Amino acid sequence: MLSLLILSTFNANNMRLATKEDASLANLPEELILQIISPFNQGELAKISYTCKRLAFVLEKPLYTSVTQTSWTTLPLFVRSLIDRPELGMCLSMK
Repeated sequence: MLSLLILSTFNANNMRLATKEDASLANLPEELILQIISPFNQGELAKISYTCKRLAFVLEKPLYTSVTQTSWTTLPLFVRSLIDRPELGMCLSMK
């Protein structure tokens, strides 16, 4: 599990240590999240995306960059996602 300790930026009133809520992966900038998750495979990315809405949003495009169709039963859901969100098709690379 990835543990983070983040110091908050200097505030004119005081400087404080971040709380556990502040030290969440989901609270990091999108660019940093994408760098952290870059070594993970698609299955791991999918599991991470289920943890919260923010990570699901950030990981949506990386999840669509490499798609392997393993089951015909999931194909209609996949096609529906592309119809509902055509911009995800721009990220798509089929294997």
